[in-house]
Amino acid sequence: MTSGSTASQADVRWAVRTKLADDARYQITADDSGGHDAGAYESLIQKFVLGTPTSSPPGTTDALPWVVVGPVDRPDGVKLAVVIHEWPPAAVRDRAGRPVSRTRYFELPWSAVHGAGYANLHAAVQHLTPLDGEMPRLAIAQFDAAGAIARLEGPNWRWMPLAAAALLDGRLVLAGAPSAAAGERLALLDTILALLPRGLRATLVAASWSTPDGTIQPHLSYGRSATVGATLFDLAGDGLPALRTDAAREYHDRLWWVAGKHGIPAVVETLWAAGEPNGWSPDDLLAGLAPLDRTVALRYTIRKGQATAEQVRQRLREEPAGSIDPDVAGQLVGFLLVLDQPSDLALIDRHWSEPVADVFLDGVFDGRLNDGFARGLEQSTHDEDALLGLLARARDYPPDPTVRFLGSRLPPLSTVVRERLISDQRLTTYLLIQLARSAPQRLDDWLRYLTARPDRTEPQDPPWLGPFAAMSAGHCAPLARHDAELLDEAPRTMLALLLVGLRRGCPEPILGASEAWARLVTKLPNIAGMANDLERVTATEFALAPAHRASLDMLLTRVGLPATVRRLSLGEEDRAAYLAEIRQRFVQLTAPAGQACARGLAQSILTHPAPSAVRFAIALADRVPQSARPLVYEQLGAFLTEFPQLLSATADDAESLLARLREHSPKLLASVRRFELQRATMLTSASPARARRALGSAVHDAIAESVPEQDVFEVLRPWIEAGRSAEDVFAVLSALADAVSERSGPRRGDEVLTGVVRAVLGEAAGPEAATNMSRFLPGHIDAQQRRLTTLSAEVKPSRSSRRARWSGRGQTPPAGRTEATEEGRAR
Repeated sequence: MTSGSTASQADVRWAVRTKLADDARYQITADDSGGHDAGAYESLIQKFVLGTPTSSPPGTTDALPWVVVGPVDRPDGVKLAVVIHEWPPAAVRDRAGRPVSRTRYFELPWSAVHGAGYANLHAAVQHLTPLDGEMPRLAIAQFDAAGAIARLEGPNWRWMPLAAAALLDGRLVLAGAPSAAAGERLALLDTILALLPRGLRATLVAASWSTPDGTIQPHLSYGRSATVGATLFDLAGDGLPALRTDAAREYHDRLWWVAGKHGIPAVVETLWAAGEPNGWSPDDLLAGLAPLDRTVALRYTIRKGQATAEQVRQRLREEPAGSIDPDVAGQLVGFLLVLDQPSDLALIDRHWSEPVADVFLDGVFDGRLNDGFARGLEQSTHDEDALLGLLARARDYPPDPTVRFLGSRLPPLSTVVRERLISDQRLTTYLLIQLARSAPQRLDDWLRYLTARPDRTEPQDPPWLGPFAAMSAGHCAPLARHDAELLDEAPRTMLALLLVGLRRGCPEPILGASEAWARLVTKLPNIAGMANDLERVTATEFALAPAHRASLDMLLTRVGLPATVRRLSLGEEDRAAYLAEIRQRFVQLTAPAGQACARGLAQSILTHPAPSAVRFAIALADRVPQSARPLVYEQLGAFLTEFPQLLSATADDAESLLARLREHSPKLLASVRRFELQRATMLTSASPARARRALGSAVHDAIAESVPEQDVFEVLRPWIEAGRSAEDVFAVLSALADAVSERSGPRRGDEVLTGVVRAVLGEAAGPEAATNMSRFLPGHIDAQQRRLTTLSAEVKPSRSSRRARWSGRGQTPPAGRTEATEEGRAR
């Protein structure tokens, strides 16, 4: 970058616009073409009018001259116009007596003067008064970089970077300007623009003063007020306005960053080197700063969503370790973490810093990091720092993200991390549960790490860790009373001890300790999320002694989970031991807890339709307290209703079982009657009449207990389909109708009989039953009609005759007639 004394040569085109004495209008009075291009110059000058000149005396803020510098597009390329609005040396008044101003227009090729500043351009032409038709050639000094740097390094640095960045928001007006000459103001504008790429001057208009009524509104100028859309910087005020757009804020931050890292001279030199004409897009302007720090430039590309993963990785690879600003490195790392590629951890580790650690931990707590990052951190030189930061931040978050991250990796080597971790009982408990649930393959490693004290001079481990240490050392014994009391205040830790013990084949500390078990079963329903934890761990089948299995199943059913016994077929001896433990454990439960366990155990036992399940449930009912027994029979009754064939498989105990169901579950009486009906359809007897009467009695009892007629028919359907005689079928269906008549009246009974007979005829019970019934009914109806005819003949004599024949005083009706009459009445 050249400065000051070095000059460039340029041909200058020019024109003067003013009024001649006593003239009525402004016009081109002289130009380099001798008047040939006067019309073109008139149009150009009109575009650079800054407003109505003021009559302020020289030296005041808004006094003439006003100077505006801006680009002009010509067929042969971009030109730079310097337009001076001034009072002529000798005062002139027009025909109306008004003072006349003068505008001098100078135009120079951008290619020749792009290395000059506005102040130097103004200095080169301000005294130029060529003759009409003459095109002078000027030597123009190059931009005074040293002067600009000196001005920037002073107090102006407080606001000039802000002013430069504000141009990305739009037009900028500087108010509160000193009463300085136009050249000095242009030098200050040069200084502001030195913080932007030099090529921007090929598209920018700057002025030493502007007014709202001008035909042109410069991008950068001094003035008293700003028009709509422009930003006003009051340099004499107390504060400066805030930047409005992200692009402006990014540019300002980048200016400060690169100036702080490389110095203001390097910033000015780099931006001055960006000399190609460029537009106002933020990308173009920010590109001028990119050579100073491509990493910071990449950060902006990331913010815009235009960066690629390979760009970020390449930048992290090329930059020496520790050379990237920590905040910038944190943003680059954050971009890579979103991609969820653990292979990037080596690059992240290379540029590790506190902001990078913060971004990394953000990924842990918002769930963006997968297990691969946790395992990759094991090889990092910053493993301890990262884990200590994780544990410090974990206090402000739910434990799940922390324990999920820790549980997906092996324990570290750091004793400091161990001490920090075990000092937080809650977090360590969650970690052990997480390992037991989801990472049993790493459970032993973590248990050894947490319970080992390599340096015996360290502080004693907290007492709650003792049972875990004993388990880790291979001591598998029931939890002592004082340990149970200690863990009573932390039931989740007791749950962790149970789950870890199950995974390690050491259930005795909880399941073998009556005191600990009783405390846990009491607290278990109040532990948030415990059902999910228990379910995940016990989904795996463990080899357990029957007594331990019984204790575990009662814990499971206490919180509504199925018992493990549902998956097993226990032998007689194991079943006896299981039930014996059940009896002992029920003594320790409250009535509500016992009822929940009884229901859950019965449901789990009655999973598979087998006679052994029925016998097991009956045995369970004998071992639970009286208050819980109905719940077992309730489950058993529902089970047998669904699988009635199991009653015949337990025929020896069927009557006793039905009696127990009626006794202990009155609300299931309808189901019991339905079940008894099912059983009656399956009984065999040498006497069909006796079997028919038994079935009819069962039908009557079912209807009496409000079993729906349709349900009764559905129970009878398999019996009918089994090749029963039509006479037996009709008799049972008649019993159904009689029972309904007794309950709901004769009309309803007739409707039911008609309906079920029609169903049989319609093959609802199979084609054979339909055929048999269709053959049976005509003969049966004829027989009934003959009987009714005979009875009708018996009752035809007059009333007096009947009274004389068998209703006289002291007389006894003839044998058989009373029965017939009563039978007829009944019919």
